[in-house]
Amino acid sequence: MQTLNHPNVARVVEYEYSARGGKTRHYLVEEFVAGSDLSHYLAAHGKLSLQQIKDIFVPLCGGLNALAENNIVHRDLKPSNVRVDNTGKPVIIDFGLARLLDMESLTATVEGAMLGTPKYFAPEQLRGTKRDIDPRTDLYALGVILYEAAVGKHPSLTDSPKTFDELDEAICTSEDFRSDPDYLGLDPTLKLVLQRLLEKERGRRPTSAAMVGTILNGLGGQQ
Repeated sequence: MQTLNHPNVARVVEYEYSARGGKTRHYLVEEFVAGSDLSHYLAAHGKLSLQQIKDIFVPLCGGLNALAENNIVHRDLKPSNVRVDNTGKPVIIDFGLARLLDMESLTATVEGAMLGTPKYFAPEQLRGTKRDIDPRTDLYALGVILYEAAVGKHPSLTDSPKTFDELDEAICTSEDFRSDPDYLGLDPTLKLVLQRLLEKERGRRPTSAAMVGTILNGLGGQQ
């Protein structure tokens, strides 16, 4: 990851790996990005306009595409792991749970382990199917964040689930957002993007973040 250089991805300053006494440890040091979390930005601005969505999510797609091109899955993409710097540029941070697809793992996990923030999990991540996790897993999380930015709420969770079964139902089965009046009132292109990003089957999601960014950049008929 130290070789990855993209304006919308925090630079990894130092990475070390050690295996002693039967235990493996990974150490990551990332650059500090001055600004505030995307969660604070969304709280301050409320539902974003099409232009605000473009300003935040088009470059965010560029950062995700750079990760995918380097075979990296973030696995914990959420508003608090996106910094909006002092110029308004979004930067993906916190690679503590990231996984290199061509290695066993950047930060090791085991089959069935649920690490990260379930609210932004894709179905394959919630159910612990590690072999099914790929860049499209991050695209699902992007869809949840984009939905929150455009509609002002989570696409499937209204309250904190009290049991795993309730969480599983919301993440892996529910598609109630499709009939939500706030969703139905969105720009048609934005609705289509959200629908594709939030597909339960990863094979039905967009093939790349670059494609999503290109479509989002055309919102409102502005190129």
